[in-house]
Amino acid sequence: MGLGISYNILIIKSGKDQIGEVESPKLLICAGIINLVFLALRFFIPGITYSGPINLNPEFIFYLSYQIATGLIFSLPYLITFGIIFLLFGSKNREKFGWYLKTAGILLIIAYLLLAIVLNGNLFTIMFILTEEYMLFTLAFLIIVFVLSLLFVPATILLIIHGTKNSDSSLKIAGILLLIQYGIFIVLNIVIPTVISFFS
Repeated sequence: MGLGISYNILIIKSGKDQIGEVESPKLLICAGIINLVFLALRFFIPGITYSGPINLNPEFIFYLSYQIATGLIFSLPYLITFGIIFLLFGSKNREKFGWYLKTAGILLIIAYLLLAIVLNGNLFTIMFILTEEYMLFTLAFLIIVFVLSLLFVPATILLIIHGTKNSDSSLKIAGILLLIQYGIFIVLNIVIPTVISFFS
């Protein structure tokens, strides 16, 4: 959460610092503000669990609807802010910036579209409840994480390169923080569970 606040503030700062120097810097300001709003929403939208029978009872339908809604709420905004806005901003300033930010935007559009399809990970929980197949759940999760890594890591590296080549220290540091955040996600959700499972 702290990293998310930090890199979004840096994205806003990058936009403000470039007013009058590049085309449409307010796109970055909007992206950072939208991201901060949806980060704040996480405090007010709790996660829920379900342990009842698997049928079309109202409780199960509500649970599925809730998982779908929250999964989209926490993925689609980033498709717009990190993906489409980076692509637009990079395209409008391609002569000045080069292709780094534009390409990062394209990769992030694909990454967050994939994340929206799997409902920000909620689809795996639904799959596990419906099938009770732990191995299927784990395999699907690992495949998606692998594909996301192939998209997200190069995109953030391009963001860092963009910031370095264009003397935009705010976007450069934002890219580094995004990369650190993703690394923490991998450690907490892949490395640690694997080590625990190996020694248990």
